[in-house]
Amino acid sequence: MSTILIIQNLGLALGLLGAIVFFLIGWLFAEAFALKRDMFSFARALGFFLLAAWRIVEALYASNGLLVIVSNALLFGGLALVFLAYLIEPLPSRPKIEREAFAIAPLAFAAGPNIGLAGGALLIVAILLWRYFRYVERQVKWLIVGFCLLALEGILPAGLGPQNWLVLSIVNALVLLAFALWIRSFISLRLREEALVIFIAGALGVALLVTTAFSSFLLYQREQETRHAVANAQVMFHFYLDSLRQQVLAAAQTAATNSDAHDAIKNRDGAAFERASADVLPATGASFWGVTTADGAWLYRTQFPVQSGESILNDAVGPEALQGFLSSGVDRTPTEGFLIRGAAPVYDQGKIIGAVIVGASFDRDFALRFQDVSGFQTTFVANGQVAGSSLLNVGTAVTAPAGAEVTALGGADALGVSQAIKDAHGAEVGEVIISTTPQDVYQSSQTTNRVTILIVFIIVVGMIIPLYRFTKFLTS
Repeated sequence: MSTILIIQNLGLALGLLGAIVFFLIGWLFAEAFALKRDMFSFARALGFFLLAAWRIVEALYASNGLLVIVSNALLFGGLALVFLAYLIEPLPSRPKIEREAFAIAPLAFAAGPNIGLAGGALLIVAILLWRYFRYVERQVKWLIVGFCLLALEGILPAGLGPQNWLVLSIVNALVLLAFALWIRSFISLRLREEALVIFIAGALGVALLVTTAFSSFLLYQREQETRHAVANAQVMFHFYLDSLRQQVLAAAQTAATNSDAHDAIKNRDGAAFERASADVLPATGASFWGVTTADGAWLYRTQFPVQSGESILNDAVGPEALQGFLSSGVDRTPTEGFLIRGAAPVYDQGKIIGAVIVGASFDRDFALRFQDVSGFQTTFVANGQVAGSSLLNVGTAVTAPAGAEVTALGGADALGVSQAIKDAHGAEVGEVIISTTPQDVYQSSQTTNRVTILIVFIIVVGMIIPLYRFTKFLTS
């Protein structure tokens, strides 16, 4: 996961460096406005400042619903200001295409985040190209390249999957490079500004390296804490299962004394069994129950239909109940699946006439209940397939030997451990996998990481004015 964090931090670094570049371009146009006092330099400065803010919000909080709206507003506002500044700035003659471009501009900016970015950037490219060829404004060359790449950045997300982040990162880096080259060409032989850029880039680079190292250490600590928590959840499940055995055993005892259950066995009365079901299940909290004859043949059973000739004599808990003992344990049967059951004998005039079986299946509802208790995803596996899970569908193939660390579950990365579940005789009948996703751990760490990087960025921006004064002193 540290690799994921490093990749994420590289993306954040590109976004924040891009914000610095846009900010510096805005700074240069602000200096031009201070000299010329024209609204066109002011609009360009404000436009690039808005683009710098857009890069910050996009890099740090791209998935936040409200901030996505703020990000789009900053993007479209910045592009619109830069476009209008170049469009309406008086020149020796007006190009015929200007009015047409102005007419389609609202459509480009209102087309949606990606199309709006591409359309708005291409409109700026069109104006800059016209000025480049008509008025030989060679200094806009790298601005043209930068906005072309920015348009490509807007087009790419529509056709790229999540695995192709590298392509988008390369385009982001090229956008950054193109605008940086424009700054370099614009401030060439201006030692004050060059020194300022070097100081800012160096400070941000060192800060990002320190932040990445701190975040990697934090993520490692979170991983270790999560592993310990998963191990504690395993111990918790052991006690939870013991408690559940006592519950189903008590439920079986309660059901065995029910008069309707007694009549259902003695008189083979189906109506009596239905009446007993209405009493037993709500009173005991069990998910199913049934009754058998003294020779082990099933008479009635909720949830699972009784098969012809089916008997409990080969089950883990049935034979002991028919011998007069209380019994409980985990079992796995072809009909009922993976479950925990309790059994109690039913007497009539001191003679065993049958048994009551009460229990709960290791299904999705059971997994969700334990997840609420432990805080971790819970998956029950029997015969290499999911019997019940808060994460996966029933029947999903899972290979997880008992006691092994689980690093993948259902085709996705996981962080967890598999634990054996044994029956009353100590035989392994299934496993429980208690896990979480690395993404959950990563998101928790990434929140701290983003806040740290944002603070670092604010410090770097706050240093711009002192650094500017210092470079002014050095170059004066």
